[in-house]
Amino acid sequence: MKEQVIQLEKHDDVVSVRDRLNLLPAGRVLLVFPRKGQILQRRLDLVLVQREAVRMNTRIGLVTDDFTVIQHADELNIPVFYTVRESRRSRRWASQKPVEVFGGRSDRPAHMPSAAKVIAGSQKEPLLIPPEFVAVRRVLSWLIFGVVVTVLLFGLYVILPGARVRLKPASDQVTVTAPIIADPELAALNLNDRAIPARVIGVEVEWSTTIPTTGQVETPNAKATGEVVFSNLLAEAVTVPVGTVVRTSAAEPIRFATTEEVVVPAGIASTVAAPVEALDEFTGPVGNVGEGLINRVEGPLSVQLAVTNPARTRGGGVALAAAVAKDDYERLRSTLLQQLQQRAYAEMLASEYLVGPADFVSVESLAIVLVLDETYSEYIGEPAETLSLDMRVVVQGVVINEPQARQVAYAALADRVGPNSRILDDTLTFMRGDELGVDDDRRVTFLMTATGEVATEIGPERVRSLVTGQPADRAAAALGAAYPLAGEPALELWPDWFGRLPLLPFRIEVQVDYSP
Repeated sequence: MKEQVIQLEKHDDVVSVRDRLNLLPAGRVLLVFPRKGQILQRRLDLVLVQREAVRMNTRIGLVTDDFTVIQHADELNIPVFYTVRESRRSRRWASQKPVEVFGGRSDRPAHMPSAAKVIAGSQKEPLLIPPEFVAVRRVLSWLIFGVVVTVLLFGLYVILPGARVRLKPASDQVTVTAPIIADPELAALNLNDRAIPARVIGVEVEWSTTIPTTGQVETPNAKATGEVVFSNLLAEAVTVPVGTVVRTSAAEPIRFATTEEVVVPAGIASTVAAPVEALDEFTGPVGNVGEGLINRVEGPLSVQLAVTNPARTRGGGVALAAAVAKDDYERLRSTLLQQLQQRAYAEMLASEYLVGPADFVSVESLAIVLVLDETYSEYIGEPAETLSLDMRVVVQGVVINEPQARQVAYAALADRVGPNSRILDDTLTFMRGDELGVDDDRRVTFLMTATGEVATEIGPERVRSLVTGQPADRAAAALGAAYPLAGEPALELWPDWFGRLPLLPFRIEVQVDYSP
């Protein structure tokens, strides 16, 4: 006889084994149990499998080392082997004769006397009533007794059993990113338009900053020098001290000072030469004057001496130096405005009167609405290594309540999952995203992302309708087919030997675990 081998898996149960038997032709089938896992350990499981095999005209054998299964198989006269090879050379197949565990009531042997005859034969005295009446009365008594017992047993069968069904639905992570509008003109939350109220606040801030200049100008860097000749206007000698100032006679005179002390000899028209250098304010090319242009003596010596320069003065020069450019003004102002906004933002967040712990300020909404003071340290074109700017301004920003934004994101998430699913609150997370922009009415558009685990909503009434009166294995299979579950349904029956769920739905307690 051809032998078929079925390798069982850890997740197999009575239903799946019987289905697999149905797929094979009649003959001899060897069920190979997995090395790990506990399946078909109930005696009833093997009975149901054996019955299916008998119905299919199939002989079954087991390959297992599970002691419990071996015991039940021995009671049911199912051959057990330790290996597949052993089953092929063993004669235990020939001795297999299925045991009918739940057979029908046996017929009463033909030679057995009726109950009425037994009772009649046991009477020592004659009956006071006809024997047929006695038999009828006894039958009625037993019938009534049977009805009462049946009613009691049926009542116990219906009312006594109870069950608890524990289910843990499978969950999937769902993420929704919703654009939200924060409108200062809005009075209340609007979930349909995904808009929330906002408010505008303002602070006054003052700050200064300095940047290096980028312009260049020519600046005097050397003083002109030369020689002048003093002529005596008196008969006596005249001493000319160091620092005596002489100048040109132009509308804007160029002034020089002697660098050595000299004495003009006595006698009118007596002369002496003296070195001179341009004063500080005439540093640079302006001090290079032509021959004969220095012709004035300043101070008391002006009535005693005359002066002239026989040759032009030389050496006054210029050099390129850092200076303030127009772009420096614009760059410095732009930099300081950003710093003022940042400082205003920090002051807003630090003020509990302006921004609450559940609020945030839109960075994109920050705007300087009023400049109270603006002072530059240098003018454009003025030589300077650095340029500074002091400003005092009023900055405004839009304050947004984040919990309200989360309500909008949660509503968007609920729309995504639908009415037959439940969002597991303990798994919810929210993240504020980028700000998309601010319009002319100070309405801020930003993103809010909501993420959470979502599970199928399981109603207790439907669960009871699926399992009421069902055997435990069928009830578990029905629940597994009806709902996506994270694990096998847990069924607790009392009494535990009852084997099926109660007929009364209210005797079934349903517990659904939505915890993450």
